[in-house]
Amino acid sequence: MLKNIYLLFISLIICTGCSTKQPEYTFGVKPDTKEDASGAAVKLIGQLQARKDTVHITVKIPKGRYDFYPDSAFTREYYISNHDQDNPKKVGFALENLQNVTIDGQGSEFVFHGRMIPFAILKGQNITLKNFSVDFELPA
Repeated sequence: MLKNIYLLFISLIICTGCSTKQPEYTFGVKPDTKEDASGAAVKLIGQLQARKDTVHITVKIPKGRYDFYPDSAFTREYYISNHDQDNPKKVGFALENLQNVTIDGQGSEFVFHGRMIPFAILKGQNITLKNFSVDFELPA
């Protein structure tokens, strides 16, 4: 009996050491500064698209207000039903060709300026967006 407990204990220690550490992805802009966060979103999503593994990753964005402006945002041609068809469109987060990703805003407020689409998800699998609000400074 003591031998079985010992083997179980050793197995738990070995398995704990085998866990893989997820890479950390940072948003790259400080909250509550009114600094343009669009470029940081472009960079972050580029890093996520470059991942070679399919392990689930959670990106935690520190709580606060983030302002997104169209100048450095994604530029895409989307044809959206029940929507105007002016192209190209400016997009805050163009989540394309991603899988197993969670973006956790931790209670943040994402404020978009001008004529923008806050989020677009295309060709994705297991994408979760949570814990943030979306608003517009002045709706276009």
